Amino acid sequence: MGSSRNGGHLSQKVTCLSRRAVRRSNALHEIGHADRPNGTRAAPLSFPSRSPSRIQDPHRKLAMAILETLKKTAEKATGLAKPSRDRLEDLVRSRKANTFAFKNDGVIPNNARWPLVFYRGVVALPDGLDPAAIMEDLFKLNGWGDSWRDGIYDYVHYHIHEVLGIARGKGTVRFGGNNGRIVQLKDGDVAVLPAGTGHQCLAASSNFLVVGAYPPSGTYDECTTSEHHDRALKTIPKVGRPRKDPVYGANGLLLSAWKSLR
Repeated sequence: MGSSRNGGHLSQKVTCLSRRAVRRSNALHEIGHADRPNGTRAAPLSFPSRSPSRIQDPHRKLAMAILETLKKTAEKATGLAKPSRDRLEDLVRSRKANTFAFKNDGVIPNNARWPLVFYRGVVALPDGLDPAAIMEDLFKLNGWGDSWRDGIYDYVHYHIHEVLGIARGKGTVRFGGNNGRIVQLKDGDVAVLPAGTGHQCLAASSNFLVVGAYPPSGTYDECTTSEHHDRALKTIPKVGRPRKDPVYGANGLLLSAWKSLR
């Protein structure tokens, strides 16, 4: 949800949980067809007929998440498979920013000020380097941290600003809630979601891997139900504009798309 700098005042009825807390309490909360954070089961999903992919197998996805965590730890300690800063900057391609604006649908607030910004194939992912490490280091270079490696929840949810970099595989993701836009994502793509933007994975290849990260301000709060809607409408406008585009930095197209209010 929006920034929880005002304390993250959560009741037992509210399912705004930190990503880290969810992972520590039950890793299965993050895999396809698993329980939602409030204990209910995710509704059956209908997949677009044009997509040949499927939701990832829960056990395979959990194993992948564990493996990626181990790889991340090893790479941090050794530097293996990580790009140098000079190499990293060379891997960023010049791309047009596609923007998608979504309206409040009564359950998912989306963002009234700023659109989702999408870069198609903006990051080159050469052999010999870990694609997840490339995404992580690029986002970190531009001030977006607290990164994770995983998939995308198979139910609609929203929270603070988030960048999603596709490190591997393909996925079919709906942005903006049930009345939003379905986008086919593949390796090298990057989507930057303003606070409040609904997103949900509808289908994915078995190797679908996403790197997520956040700007310095704000605390991750995940919101999923209409119970959060009214509170979100008050907190989302308090989430400030990031200082840098997670891909292009201080001169990024995100900053022109997300213009500050006067």
